[in-house]
Amino acid sequence: MKDLSDGLPRIIYEKVSFSCFLGFVKGTIEVSVYDKGTSEFPLLGTVETNLGSGTISYTLKGNEIIKKSASGITIEVTISEWKCTPQVLSFHVKAVGKKGLFSCTVIDRTVKGDRHNKKSHEELIRATFLKLEALK
Repeated sequence: MKDLSDGLPRIIYEKVSFSCFLGFVKGTIEVSVYDKGTSEFPLLGTVETNLGSGTISYTLKGNEIIKKSASGITIEVTISEWKCTPQVLSFHVKAVGKKGLFSCTVIDRTVKGDRHNKKSHEELIRATFLKLEALK
């Protein structure tokens, strides 16, 4: 079993299927957000479409607009309603693809994840092992 100290805990995972521009562009997007114990959160996204595939890494820091272009399509991702506490990270994400006069909403939802607390996690593991030891 890999110890969490060797990597960052994933606190948000989303997988979205989409079909845009009358089916001209279709595929899936998988996004994982990780907690490194600060107010910045590494994001890893994998996009697989009929036009190609790729991986995107980005650091989320709060409300912002991110613009990227690929295969002649401009993607605009809006992060809003940012809430970051020691217990929870939540935000609204809206991604819109644009090509010429046409646009397509790929995702429009609020996502939420419980923050990772290393000390609480270690105490939970310790308590679980003590209960298992008592069963012997």
